[in-house]
Amino acid sequence: MSGGVRNYGYVHQGYCASAISATSKAVIVTKSSTDPLKAALKELDSSGLRPGQTTISRSGVMELVDDLDMLKAQSSVYVDGETRYLVDGHHTTVASTILGKGSGMNMGMITNQMPSATNVYWAKKWYEIGKKVIQIVP
Repeated sequence: MSGGVRNYGYVHQGYCASAISATSKAVIVTKSSTDPLKAALKELDSSGLRPGQTTISRSGVMELVDDLDMLKAQSSVYVDGETRYLVDGHHTTVASTILGKGSGMNMGMITNQMPSATNVYWAKKWYEIGKKVIQIVP
């Protein structure tokens, strides 16, 4: 991990590694009750980028977290007025968010391909009744 990690850091199978400092390579590994996938989805939801599909695979995201190459990472975004939909690269985008790596050079490319779903969000608050969120499958 280069450049440190975010507050929820790198998590796999319930173990959380958090950096001692932003420049330190040392990590502390502890059992964490924070779900890094759900934390990443909340962060993405606040970004304004909407998912363009209805499901995401936890195992697919975690495989990328274990071996994400930002030089190979790709995603595409469809823009409909003011709304931006992620059309391709959902797992990569979530894994990158978990790792705090931001966007790679081939991520966020604009496309004319419409999303398969436009009524889905990454996350919702308890009071947002009726808001449809992306389903997490194993």
